[in-house]
Amino acid sequence: ARATREHRAFTCLLVRWLEDNWPPELPRDWPFTSISVNCDYAAKRHRDRRNAGPSLWKCFGDFTGGQLRYWPRDPGPRKLKDVSALRETD
Repeated sequence: ARATREHRAFTCLLVRWLEDNWPPELPRDWPFTSISVNCDYAAKRHRDRRNAGPSLWKCFGDFTGGQLRYWPRDPGPRKLKDVSALRETD
C-alpha cells in the first residue's frame, strides 16, 4: 500500500514491535499480511471482508469500551445479510 511505501521506517518499527512481543500462543512462523493503525475510531458492528486468516489485535491508550466481538456461529452474508440480527449467543 502507498502508506507502507511512504512510511517504511514506521512499518518496520511496527513489525519489530510485533516480533519482540510475539504472543506465546502463536507459532513464530504465523504469517501476517497487513497492519492497521487506528486513532479515535469507533466501528459499527460489521463483518470484515477479504480476511485471509485469523486476526491479531493490540490496543494502546486510555479508553473505555473497545470490546472486540466475535460470532463463531455467524452463517455469513449469504444467509444473514444484516449483522445487527446476530445475538450474543450466536
